[in-house]
Amino acid sequence: MPTGTYRSVTGSILTLISLACTTVRPIDRDQLISAHPPARVRVTRSDATTLTLDAPRLVGDTLQGTANGAAHSLRFTDVVKLEAREPSDARTGALVASILVGGAIATVIVAKNQSAGPGENACPVNDCPFDAFACCGVP
Repeated sequence: MPTGTYRSVTGSILTLISLACTTVRPIDRDQLISAHPPARVRVTRSDATTLTLDAPRLVGDTLQGTANGAAHSLRFTDVVKLEAREPSDARTGALVASILVGGAIATVIVAKNQSAGPGENACPVNDCPFDAFACCGVP
């Protein structure tokens, strides 16, 4: 496989992993003044526009933060919805389970191919009119 393909595959896998382990959830104003506020929030304003703020903080009735390197302040009364990306135990568990199942299937396929004699292919994918897993005896 060419180096560029490895990079593409690796980048795709890392992107899927980062998305699979988190979810976007609504938050309330109390989470902005907690000991561990979110690092970034998506703000939906009363005019239906959205803004993503880094390092958000609530000062009185004003929401402050930075977006694209510029400081922003808006009245909290103009905020309709706040959302933040948070870890998701369910998605992380599903990802781990998928990796384990995929690894088990790959192991069975490799083991079947290695058990063939020299010059033989125990899994004749190209000659099989059916699914490759069925040809290899994978249930």
